[in-house]
Parts: sequence; structure tokens; C-alpha cells
Amino acid sequence: TALSSAFAYIAYRRVAAPVDHFPSMSQSLREIRQVPFRPLLISGFAVALGKNLGSFCDLFPILVLGTLSMDKVAHFKVVLAVVSLPSTLLSAISSNTTVKLSELYAQGDLDGFRNAFRKITWISLKISIGVTILFALASPLLLWIYGPEYRSSLHVALVFLLHPLFAGLGVATTPFFRIVDRVGTINIIQGCIAVVVLSAGYFLIRSQGVLGAVILLVVLRNLFRIIGYRTALWMIDRPDLWNTLPDNIKKPDRPPHSPSEGV
Repeated sequence: TALSSAFAYIAYRRVAAPVDHFPSMSQSLREIRQVPFRPLLISGFAVALGKNLGSFCDLFPILVLGTLSMDKVAHFKVVLAVVSLPSTLLSAISSNTTVKLSELYAQGDLDGFRNAFRKITWISLKISIGVTILFALASPLLLWIYGPEYRSSLHVALVFLLHPLFAGLGVATTPFFRIVDRVGTINIIQGCIAVVVLSAGYFLIRSQGVLGAVILLVVLRNLFRIIGYRTALWMIDRPDLWNTLPDNIKKPDRPPHSPSEGV
């Protein structure tokens, strides 16, 4: 780490020296006290907490299944690998969504922000449904590729495909909460949901094995998406979301539409 930092320092000095508007390293260190670290740390901690919550929810069924049988863990992980493929196709859309929504939010374009959020969500939902149906048709072949011993898990895989079926609902929702700096709100909501569902899911897995683990993740993930999407829609129509914009972001010229206008 020390060696890489030294190389980075030398490289920065060589790049910054011929450019007038680049601050020197000493100048940057003197002005570091002016950087608002506290809100940045709080926001970063909230994002990290949300990611770790999702990772724990995915890991929880594996931990419980491990107390029953490692063979059940193997079957669950194979099925999870198969059904996770449709969701990976939406990652590029989510990245582009972050850029587009950030631009509209910075411009104070309320109608454009709301319309883009809804349009991206519904297009992504149609894509996730279509891709999941294709994977449902191909799932016998995919399980056969993993090995003949996993073909008996076909019925479990078909149930598990309800997991990525509604993945499109979360494509714009996750970037939305980060852009408007409300990650803490959705973390609290998802945390409460996780406590209830994981508690019930523990007993479900103990009684139903792999199928119980699948049902747990399907219910939990889709609750996260649906409630997160509905919460985002409710927040978009609230004037305080736009009244608290930073000074360097343009405020919208008129208040948001009434929620009664529908989705």
C-alpha cells in the first residue's frame, strides 16, 4: 500500500505540474478540512449497509441448509446459479439508469425524472419477464449441463424463477434512493421485512429443505422490490423531496403532480 501510494504521488505530481488548474498535493492537503466528510460517510455507510443486507439475505438460506445437509446446499447453489442469470442481464440497464436519473435530478426536471423512473421500470420489468420465460424453457438443459444428479431439482428451479421474474422492478428503484439520498429510509424498511421473513423462513427451511429456501428468497426479494418501488413512487410525489435539493441543483419551477394521477 505504501509503495503504491508513493507511485501515485509521483504520477500525480508529473501530471499536475504542467496544468495550471490542477492543485498541488500540498494545496490539496491544506484544503482537505473544507471537504464535508460527515454526509459523505453517512451516505456511503448507508449504501454499504444496504448491500450487506442483501448479501446476508442470500447467504441465510445456505447457512440454514448447511445445518441439514451439504448435499442440499449443493443443489440450492446450482439452482441459484441458473436462475440468477436473467438478473445479470439487467445490470447494464441499471448502470445507465443511474446516469440518466442523476442528470434529470440535477436539472430539477421533475416531470422528466418521474417519467424516466416509471418508463425504465416498466421496460425493465417486461425484459425480466421475457428473459425469465426463456430461461424457464431452457432450465432442463441448463440443469443437465451441471450434471444428471441435478435434474431432479427442475421443479425447484421453476419455482425459483419467480425470483428474477420481477427483477425489473428494482432496476430504477435502487439508483433512485441513492440519487435522492434516501438510502437510509429503504434500509429501515427492508431491514424490518428481512427480520420477519427470515424468522419465518428459518422454520420453513427446516421443514421443507431446498424448496423452503427457494420460497424464502422468492418472497423476500420480491417484497423488497415491490415495496421499494411503491415507496419510491410515493416519495417522487412529495414536495419535500425537491424542496431540500442542494443549492447547486436547480429547483423545479412547479410542485409535483398529485399522487392521485396514478402510476
